[in-house]
Amino acid sequence: MISKFKIVAFSVPIFFITVLIFLIYVIFNFNQLLDNLDGVYSVTIIITFLVIMTFFELRDKLIKINITDNKVLINKYFGILNPISFKHSEITGYYSSEVNTRYKNYNFIYLMKGNKKIAKISNQYHKNFEELKQEIGSKYRDLGKINSDFFSEIKDILS
Repeated sequence: MISKFKIVAFSVPIFFITVLIFLIYVIFNFNQLLDNLDGVYSVTIIITFLVIMTFFELRDKLIKINITDNKVLINKYFGILNPISFKHSEITGYYSSEVNTRYKNYNFIYLMKGNKKIAKISNQYHKNFEELKQEIGSKYRDLGKINSDFFSEIKDILS
């Protein structure tokens, strides 16, 4: 079974490229902007933060998963990079998580190898999330639920 992206997933790289271009513009025109713009430092810091966060969103959540009979292949960055392969026997199991927002609930599945999260699959970006969840549930041990919030996202980024 191969994961499929929702259309909304393509907005992340578009946003990333747009913010990155704006950051490059600010850096190269810093002296001119400094004369005309009082908050150029704040703008640069905010844009840099957005670039970094979007980069990690691409790395950690926009992944392509291919579950075969004897292994799982994980491609990061929209499946552009070479896949990382894990035998089913190497996978410890999976955790599930739910993040509630004002407008929608997002579900996540974390594939684990030992104590390390090797894949984060989300209904936010994968249109066949429910099928992936069933396939993962049939192949791997359910390790339970974990809490996800902003701080756990930051912790995942740094690990």
